Amino acid sequence: RYTLLTELEFRCGQPEDFEWPEPVSLFHEPRHLRLQAATGWISFAAYRGNNHLSLLIHFHIQQGKAASPGRAPFGSFLFLPDVSAADWSNFLRYIEAECIQRGIRQLEIKCPPMPYCSDDKRVVDEALARANYISHEDVVASIPILPVAFYELLHRAEKKKLRKSDTAGAEFQLLPLAQLENVYRHLSEWRASKNLSLSLSLADLQQLAAAFPNHVLLTAVRLKDQWIAANVSLRVTGHVLYNFYHDHDPAWDSLSPVVKLNEGLYNLGRAQDMQWLDLGTSLDNGRLRPSLLEFKERLGAKLFPKLTFRKVLTHD
Repeated sequence: RYTLLTELEFRCGQPEDFEWPEPVSLFHEPRHLRLQAATGWISFAAYRGNNHLSLLIHFHIQQGKAASPGRAPFGSFLFLPDVSAADWSNFLRYIEAECIQRGIRQLEIKCPPMPYCSDDKRVVDEALARANYISHEDVVASIPILPVAFYELLHRAEKKKLRKSDTAGAEFQLLPLAQLENVYRHLSEWRASKNLSLSLSLADLQQLAAAFPNHVLLTAVRLKDQWIAANVSLRVTGHVLYNFYHDHDPAWDSLSPVVKLNEGLYNLGRAQDMQWLDLGTSLDNGRLRPSLLEFKERLGAKLFPKLTFRKVLTHD
């Protein structure tokens, strides 16, 4: 325990030592953190009187760097609205002091973009900026799930592709988790034909599905007896469905079956009262692919900044 001039009490420990009082994203679940990396975690928490948890963050430590998350699209802070600017300042000073004691030279914090969090995200951005963290901005594309048909959101070019898929008889299907290996094989083969790969191994995905069977969705687009597109999606929160992996058979480029795939995901989200279909970033080996980002916009996606904050710690 460590106390500065604040009414908060600070503690550090392991992810399982702290239970956030509200529902958290899949990527904040201690079980998911252990899938990202089995060891190397440290968590920092701030409590108000009566053991009231107000701030929490989980870092993975490797080679002198503490990263939140270890391996996930985002990590960053869980916090309650009553946390003041002074509380943020003191908590960050506490984290940095504890990290310096452990020989950590750099902090990295990947913040969730809208639509995963409310406008309160600016509180975190401002607190980190005040503490001299340097930000890097990526862009995510997310489709709002509205009480209108997916077709109505599409650019006219994508409407034409969707009609073409429908005319050909392409069908969207929700698959059982038992099909995970088959989905992974198709995705791997299609990506290999484009000199691309998947960031997770089959074993990683199997562990994820076993630990969180209600958060992993497998879908495909079938034409007659053939899969022409496939997908792995994640229910990251109660209101966001994340299109995690998708691809299609390049032999069917003329049908652009990914449009049909996203229509199916959009309809799944509507049926489950979700608010967003997240299409993620549009990166290829860490660099923005403008053509991919433009395609997502033609699907009706809105663009949001996704900030990563970094700070080099000074060891006096």
